[in-house]
Amino acid sequence: MLGDKLGVKPTIEGNVKLVGTTLGAYTHVQANCIFLDVTVGDYTYFAGYNQVNYANIGKFCSVATFARINTTNHPTYTRVAQHHFTYRSEMFGFGEDDAEFFAARKDKAVIVGHDVWIGHNAIIMPGVTIGNGAVIGAGAVIGAGCVIEANVVVGECATLGENCRLHPLSSVRERCVLGKRVTLHNGAVVGSDGYGYATKMNADGSVAVEKIPQLGIVELGDDVEVGANTTIDRARFGVTKIGRMTKIDNLVQIAHNVRIGEYCGIVSQVGISGSTHIGDGVMLWGQVGLAGHLDIASGTEVLAQSGVSRNLEKGIYFGAPAVERREAFRNIHLPKKVEALEKELAELKKQLKEKQ
Repeated sequence: MLGDKLGVKPTIEGNVKLVGTTLGAYTHVQANCIFLDVTVGDYTYFAGYNQVNYANIGKFCSVATFARINTTNHPTYTRVAQHHFTYRSEMFGFGEDDAEFFAARKDKAVIVGHDVWIGHNAIIMPGVTIGNGAVIGAGAVIGAGCVIEANVVVGECATLGENCRLHPLSSVRERCVLGKRVTLHNGAVVGSDGYGYATKMNADGSVAVEKIPQLGIVELGDDVEVGANTTIDRARFGVTKIGRMTKIDNLVQIAHNVRIGEYCGIVSQVGISGSTHIGDGVMLWGQVGLAGHLDIASGTEVLAQSGVSRNLEKGIYFGAPAVERREAFRNIHLPKKVEALEKELAELKKQLKEKQ
């Protein structure tokens, strides 16, 4: 029972089914769990109503109620019927079970490191690897083949598509959605609060600064890559959205309700203010700054250290404020030409004076 002293021998509550399972010392499995081909390290506990299949779970892990680890695939589209008599034939007197099918399931085991927390109703799909110290929030869904490295946090009800890779200390905040094959590098944060505050004058004349709740989410499309220590803010309402195949460098700030299209490139230290919309195939080079509520046309390129304060049609831009590249370069070279002309004029005046 909960609260009783544990021992070297595992503590197993009522109505628990263990098949091909090894439990370590001081482990605790509460009621109504089903384990199939599972190895559990010392001091790990399961809070009850857990189903775990084909998994290796480390020491000091905590698995909350109704969490499911390695939810086995159901062959909906690969067989003549959806019912499991097609691979569990022996149960129905139809011959031998499909050994190849079950071997494929075992090959997609889930690996969970040490000191991992898996929250209530979380779902861990086949072939997932979770590193030491990671936290999987309640209701989160981790897609098949994902690699969650050490000390990553996946928030409540967040969803990761298949084969994502989250490097150490990255975070996906609550309810955010990652597509397939998304990569987050170290320290990246998806779904942090946007910058939203309101000032209020109190009756006594003092000023209070109140936070505006940021209630939306972030969605990253398939094959998006997010660099180290980049932050993508959740929307105030609705969605901050990054299109598929967009690649984002380190130290980029993307504010709330920004929408970025597909196949974009965003280089280090770019800052994009809230509610700006960026089309497909846009390239923003290092340290570009974009004001809020702008529209940047597909195919646009903004060169390094430019500042954008207006909508941009397709083209190549440079400068602060950013203008069309040729105009920007003319503006850069014009003072030098004027200086040269002034020197030439002064020399001519000098020569004219000497002849007089």
